[in-house]
Amino acid sequence: MFNLFKKKEPINIFYSVDDNYTDYLIVAMTSVILSADKSDIIHFYIMHCIFGIEYDNVVFKETNVKEKFLTDLKQLEILAKNKEINIKIELINVSPELVASYDRLWYITQTAYFRFFITAFKPELDKCLYLDVDTIVLKSLSSLYNINLKNKYAAVVEEGGTTDFKKSQLEWCNTKKYFNSGVMLINLKKWKQENLFNTFIELANCTPFADQPILNAVFKDNVIWLDNKFNYSWWLQEKKFDDIFIVHFLGKEKPWKDDYSEDIFFNLYKNIWNKSPLEKFHINTLNTQKTFYDEISSGSMQKKREE
Repeated sequence: MFNLFKKKEPINIFYSVDDNYTDYLIVAMTSVILSADKSDIIHFYIMHCIFGIEYDNVVFKETNVKEKFLTDLKQLEILAKNKEINIKIELINVSPELVASYDRLWYITQTAYFRFFITAFKPELDKCLYLDVDTIVLKSLSSLYNINLKNKYAAVVEEGGTTDFKKSQLEWCNTKKYFNSGVMLINLKKWKQENLFNTFIELANCTPFADQPILNAVFKDNVIWLDNKFNYSWWLQEKKFDDIFIVHFLGKEKPWKDDYSEDIFFNLYKNIWNKSPLEKFHINTLNTQKTFYDEISSGSMQKKREE
């Protein structure tokens, strides 16, 4: 007998975060919930190095761990319930020692490497969507998630712009095109079949570049190229607002920083923030969390690079 009512598969979404980016993660997750259809089932997986945090059965190894973050996650569950959206939140505690050797590059934080470990953390999954925390979602992710990946490693969006540094990365990757890894629909089944976890780690230990070039080099254009509406750089002005699925705040300027120019995306981000569990968005609280761009400006990351 045929099952005419196939159970809908969850949309598995992975984020990477440390305790400097928890508020921005909450905004990103809020945007997913506010944009979801009632039929969507969303499973959030948060790969983090926030000391000692667990969810539900909370264990604090240090008294100053982000209790507020856990409270915000609980409030997100309430928000989803009120909107009749089915969600699950799972925290994946990543030991700092796991990626300690990858903290060599002055412009990259260790959390950027967490995506290499997804198949190790959740080997039972065959597909997921990876999102950077500086993204906001404007529409249901179901149409993106339901793309047939076939035998490709991932579905991605080409990264625009040309700089000498990007040219050097492209040359090292030996690829025709270069994608941005902040939004990736990932074929975890293929990653497991080809044991890409070990490939990523081997390259991370010897390459002069960071996570994104490594992914480009390994995939060698064996990807599905998506329209940039699924990873839309905030400074572009080439699409109608209603066509955009995901906005990505690439680069140094962020909407939570007081040097960001007010535009349609700033107002959108502010609106989502104010619908999240966070305190009301206002300019005096934008820089309470130090980003790695702040560290670059202060020279601390440059000092680390020289060491």
